[in-house]
Amino acid sequence: MFRERNSRMYLICANKIKEVEIFEELWRSTVEKLNLHCNEWVSKMYRIRSRWAHAFLVGKFTCGMKSTHRCEAMHSVLKRFLTSRLKLFEFVEQFHRGLRRLRYEELHNDHVSNDSTPVCDGHLLSLEKHAAELFTRDMFFKVRKQMKREPLLYSTSAVTESGRVSYSLSQYSDPNSKWRVTYYPAVRDIRCSCQLFETKGIPCCHCFFVMKFNNISLLPRDLVLKRWCKDAKKDVNVKLDNPEVNTVIRCGTLSGFCGKLYHYASQTNERYQMVKMMWRS
Repeated sequence: MFRERNSRMYLICANKIKEVEIFEELWRSTVEKLNLHCNEWVSKMYRIRSRWAHAFLVGKFTCGMKSTHRCEAMHSVLKRFLTSRLKLFEFVEQFHRGLRRLRYEELHNDHVSNDSTPVCDGHLLSLEKHAAELFTRDMFFKVRKQMKREPLLYSTSAVTESGRVSYSLSQYSDPNSKWRVTYYPAVRDIRCSCQLFETKGIPCCHCFFVMKFNNISLLPRDLVLKRWCKDAKKDVNVKLDNPEVNTVIRCGTLSGFCGKLYHYASQTNERYQMVKMMWRS
């Protein structure tokens, strides 16, 4: 009985049930079957279900992060520099080394995103190239992952009404899965019932299916979240008084400019000779 109770409650907590009604019904039936009405822990978890149940979190922008992700990411970096045996002055010095490492990694990631181009060879080539131009490298890979899932989808119906088209989609080998995608042709806005964009800020495979169906070659503006774009820092003006930090930032910026210059100069022999002469002079 104890094992059955734990296994059933674990399935409810672990499964990503997206519909509130299904979650409520599954929870109610489990509580009744296992006679857990008086269980204090079960009652407490039900009261705070909006904080942990996936059905209540769909559509809320979380960037794909869990409650402890930021702390865990920071700890994973700093633990390489800090130990319990350090003296206070050593701790401060090592802590700043860890911060410098974080700044360097950010500059490196910016350089990779802005000064190199990923290979695009997918079946949605124009959309993939547009995504590569817009998104940072890490976010581009996540978007491309959704593109690769698109061929598994098929449309079961399409209804046009009041300036919008509603598509009912299902997935190959999983006919019980259902999604509804609404497309507004006048403004090229696409919304999906899975709410992946509202939750994580990236377009889902269902949206890409509708884009392909309507021969859309560029990502709609409403499906591009600026915080995931290469130019997200464009309008951010941060003043720093730390000379060392300023040096690192200037070095990273100049490295980016040089990378673009190298790419430009290598395209033709004339450009190569011109840049070579300018460099020597």
